[in-house]
Amino acid sequence: MGEGVGKTEAQLASQRRYYAKNRDRLNAQQRDRARVRRAGMAEAHAEAMLRQKAATAARYRCEGCGGRKTRLTVDRCHSCHSAIRARQKSERAAWLAAERVNRPALAPSPRRTAEEQLVAMRAWRAAHPGYMAAWRARNPEKRRAARKARKSTRRENLRASLSTAQRGRCAYCRERLGEDSHIDHIVAVARGGSNRRSNLQLACADCNMRKGAKDQIVFAQSMGMLV
Repeated sequence: MGEGVGKTEAQLASQRRYYAKNRDRLNAQQRDRARVRRAGMAEAHAEAMLRQKAATAARYRCEGCGGRKTRLTVDRCHSCHSAIRARQKSERAAWLAAERVNRPALAPSPRRTAEEQLVAMRAWRAAHPGYMAAWRARNPEKRRAARKARKSTRRENLRASLSTAQRGRCAYCRERLGEDSHIDHIVAVARGGSNRRSNLQLACADCNMRKGAKDQIVFAQSMGMLV
């Protein structure tokens, strides 16, 4: 509502005379109130900044020595990480030294051929028959993991090679191959086919399931590819 709403002319005239007579005092009071408000705001801002600085310092505090970290993504400062890394290096060096002591040494021969290396390895195993058996008994999970990794790597490399040769398309219907593609034997194993690279190709799941152990020419004719 406006300033003069609900007031008579006499009341408004009295109010104007009062303001005119006490203008300086009223302005001084208003300035004092504004000064107090600004001081309070400055004090509140200073307290907020102090709290923010304390929170930032806590976030960047190292968990090891209490110093300052360089990044939030790590939990320790550079000096603590360096100390941990040095301790890990010394522990690994001690472990390697103990492993060298416990493991029979195989004389290095960088210029030997593959056949000579194989002969030397067989001779070393014959001279130390119990070492490999003991290692397998101590590390059964490593053997399984290594065997699985080698098998997976060979299969992935074979898939990549076949896909490149076939330009990413099924050997029968020529549709784009997806993740569910099958490795198909050109001559089925049931018909005497081998597992060699020359007898393998990629086919979509539908074509490979329909082909089964059929002859590849008969299957191609059934699809209308050969007349």
